[in-house]
Amino acid sequence: MVVDQTIDIPRILVVPKGDVSSGFQPFSMDTAGIHYQPVDRDLLIQHLRTHEQETLSFSGSQHQEQRLEDYLVRGLIDYDDISYDDHADLLYDLAGQMVKHLLSYLSEEDARNVLIYHQRQLVEFIHVQMQAHYWEKATGYDVVVRKGCTELRPSAYTAATKDAAVQWCSHATSHTMRHGGKPWTYLLVPHDAVSENMTLAGLANQFRVD
Repeated sequence: MVVDQTIDIPRILVVPKGDVSSGFQPFSMDTAGIHYQPVDRDLLIQHLRTHEQETLSFSGSQHQEQRLEDYLVRGLIDYDDISYDDHADLLYDLAGQMVKHLLSYLSEEDARNVLIYHQRQLVEFIHVQMQAHYWEKATGYDVVVRKGCTELRPSAYTAATKDAAVQWCSHATSHTMRHGGKPWTYLLVPHDAVSENMTLAGLANQFRVD
């Protein structure tokens, strides 16, 4: 039973080589969970370590962005994986989607308040959704097969793009079959396709990637 229910994981490194390009595909954000409300212009801040209190005031004289979208774009370009020059159109599209959502239940003044006070949370929300639409292309891949096997969690392979993952499974199959092991198959299974009545074999038949 142990043999039937387990599979050896060879130490295989699939490393991009040559010119490597990456970016994010345009997409429609899911903003249904965003319901931030404007906060008071005077906030009472209590420091956790000293318990001292101070008041943070928001005045109309504070520098304001000309466009509401700029509050979000300004935060997004601070991420290392986002280049403004390469992604400006996408960033403003996503920021525009968020602003449109905020204006669907807030006035422009209240939306500006939310964008100022909740900028970090909103920017992080957008960045997390961007990760699901990340792409990477490489001229080719170098494959390094090391002796021995390891558990899946510490396996040292790069971000599982389709081409790299398919190559990894192909080389893993060649390696394990030469040593009496089992074949590997790359499946790309949507999260909403997993249910209690689905078997692994059934998922493999539907979502196998060659």
